[in-house]
Amino acid sequence: MNKDTLNIKYITRSPWHIQLFAIVLVIGSIALFATNFVMAVILLFVGMLILSSYSGVQINRMKKTHRAYNSFLFIKMGGLNNYEVVEKIYINQNQVSQKIYTAHTTSSQIFNNIKYDGYVKFDDGTKVHLMSKKDKSVLMNRLKEYADFLEVELQDNTLDN
Repeated sequence: MNKDTLNIKYITRSPWHIQLFAIVLVIGSIALFATNFVMAVILLFVGMLILSSYSGVQINRMKKTHRAYNSFLFIKMGGLNNYEVVEKIYINQNQVSQKIYTAHTTSSQIFNNIKYDGYVKFDDGTKVHLMSKKDKSVLMNRLKEYADFLEVELQDNTLDN
């Protein structure tokens, strides 16, 4: 955070196994540079594209603009939107379930977890997702910093207030 802009990088665009594949591509491209330069450059580009991708939100409180963006190769893409007032930052609770199949049997197991999501709401009704965490206290502490920066209230909409 600088004094005027809040920049929240909140999620990588690829799951961990795709990122592992990208690391293998980068290492493989380094090994190929001596024998096949063109293929090495292509593999390096694809690997770096995957590894450098993330999403985020920028809020400039002096210019009164915000944007949700996707970044690839450190180039941020997303349109600027104007606002008059940031109404609030709030937390919602979600039930997340994941079904996992075992490798040796035909049975599956369902795991249920609670996930907490933080949002910012602007005066025009626009809601922008800031971040998600499984630990509510970690999310509350982080969002409290953002609420103090934007000089708004932090509202807890979860069931276990």
